[in-house]
Amino acid sequence: MQVLQCNQVFKSIKGKAILKDFTFSIQAGEIVGLVGPNGAGKTTLMRLITGLSRASGGSISIKTMNIEQQFAGYIKEVGAIIETPLFYPYLTGYQCLNYYAKLRRVSQERLHAVVQLLGLSEAIHKKVKAYSLGMRQRLGLAQAVLAEPSLLILDEPFNGLDPSGVAELRETLKNMAGAGTAVFLSSHTLNELEAICDRAILMNQGELLQIKELGADTSEGLVNMSVATTDDTQALALIKKHFGAVQIRQEHTLILSGTRPDTFADILLMLREHNIKVVQMKEERNSLENTFMTLIGGKP
Repeated sequence: MQVLQCNQVFKSIKGKAILKDFTFSIQAGEIVGLVGPNGAGKTTLMRLITGLSRASGGSISIKTMNIEQQFAGYIKEVGAIIETPLFYPYLTGYQCLNYYAKLRRVSQERLHAVVQLLGLSEAIHKKVKAYSLGMRQRLGLAQAVLAEPSLLILDEPFNGLDPSGVAELRETLKNMAGAGTAVFLSSHTLNELEAICDRAILMNQGELLQIKELGADTSEGLVNMSVATTDDTQALALIKKHFGAVQIRQEHTLILSGTRPDTFADILLMLREHNIKVVQMKEERNSLENTFMTLIGGKP
């Protein structure tokens, strides 16, 4: 079931386009990552979806409820942490959650279940000012999921977490997705996004560059291949003719995308038959980082 639909979403400030015609959707039980450099518009997009800012054009809907026409029903389906979660430092974690639970008419049973789910039991009655950054992140996540939202939005949720905290959060998000919650998160830690997400939305300068299925190449047994030769012009022509799409990443290095591992020997033999010296040939994983850096014009 489709939970979130953004269609041609546009945002401008003082005549400058911050987001340019963003269109994508997220399904129930799906984890989708948002990737982009600083200033790309990631937080702006999340603020639009959560109603903290208003789009200049396009439409945003959750379960067919439009954010403009049906905001009261729409916002009940959203749980979010945008930027750093803030709480009253002189209150305990329980008091903070209980205050929010009363606002959203959430039962005590649900509150205690969330506290246990996120591993907050030992610290829940301590004052927030004594919490580490990682514990505050967990408390923020507890508040975001307390009312059982259909869509959970997390802006840089791995910030400040130690390795065990990252692993615990990853497992928690997977469990939530398994229960049907749609999860939309941003992070600069691309390997973490790759480990947890079903898809990644790659953006730069307010534009959607690509929506990448994660794990697709691996499941099909396809890999990227890097070939370094002494004659890249002739090698490029030969490989293109016989093996399909290929590009030059840097001098004397050709990249074949989505090829089968068993073509290594065939390419090597063909190049040798044409007296082209192969300096190096290796398999390259089609990582999220490689894809993103290629799209924005950097070197993976």
